[in-house]
Amino acid sequence: MEPVSATSVSPTVESRARSAIAAERLASPRSLRSAGHIATTWGLYGALSWLVLTAVWWPVKVVAWLVMGWLMVSNGAIAHEALHGHLTRSPRLARVVGVAAGTAFLLPYSAYKAFHVTHHQHTASELDPEGIPERIPSRAFYPLVFTGGLAFVAEMSWYGLLTIAGRGPRWVRNERQRRDIIVDSVIVWAVAAALVVGFFVVPGVLLAVWLVPWLVAVVVLFPLILSPEHYGADNPPISVLGTTRTIASNRFVQW
Repeated sequence: MEPVSATSVSPTVESRARSAIAAERLASPRSLRSAGHIATTWGLYGALSWLVLTAVWWPVKVVAWLVMGWLMVSNGAIAHEALHGHLTRSPRLARVVGVAAGTAFLLPYSAYKAFHVTHHQHTASELDPEGIPERIPSRAFYPLVFTGGLAFVAEMSWYGLLTIAGRGPRWVRNERQRRDIIVDSVIVWAVAAALVVGFFVVPGVLLAVWLVPWLVAVVVLFPLILSPEHYGADNPPISVLGTTRTIASNRFVQW
């Protein structure tokens, strides 16, 4: 896909884009629709978990794991929409849903929230906590893309530990953010510890219903979804349309 040059985007085009977003209510909470979507996602994941535990034919398990990987990625999307206020008008409910979705991904929700909001404020600039988007110099570096998901989850967990230790990053700006990050990080690390214990008790179950889908999501799908979003962004940023890419995909991935 050919990136849009920021210098070619007029203020009129950007204004029309913002008007279209408002007219289509793309940033407005739709609670019932969101609840149905989340319930379907989590319910389908539960059904597929039962399938991989009971199926004896390996191709069935593999297909189920691939779909579960996509549904696991959806947890990252749910956390993203929760922090932007797109799921519900209730901040408390949004936080509960965000924490649940993020924890399934081993992602401390409030650390991700503070990090991501700052990313939006300073996209593709030196102040962006994601850094200035890199350009892949050659095809030899393509495999490194698939380390991005693991690196991101580890990075968020590390920021959580730093915040617990009283050495939070610069984008942790107030006491409420610090407290929420500590709480969410403790939850994630407690779940991670329970998973470790679980692997000694019921390794086959956890491997089938969580670890394999999680690896599919974090190692394969997550990097492929996120890498194009700001790839080759203009620096310094001139326009939001010059720093962000819109990616068109099929109905399954869109859902």
